[in-house]
Amino acid sequence: MDLPRNGHGNHLTINATDGLEVLKGLSSRVRINILKLLHSRGPLNVNEISDALSLPQSTGATNVQVLESCGLIRTETVKATKGQQKICAAR
Repeated sequence: MDLPRNGHGNHLTINATDGLEVLKGLSSRVRINILKLLHSRGPLNVNEISDALSLPQSTGATNVQVLESCGLIRTETVKATKGQQKICAAR
């Protein structure tokens, strides 16, 4: 899979190896909106994503997990005021 490096591209090239997983990730309007949000605003935590898109936190977290598993976003768990938080960024 090749993604635009400068964030200004509007196409995605999918190879046969990851094609089905990537298509699964793109098969939901919510996940597409999360990708657009991360491309436009940069890294956000799951609560910020959910708030920005007016989603329940559980819906945001579930869709972030799908995007991460198919390689469309990367995440990093960092220490927060209470516990840990997952920071998400577009690839």
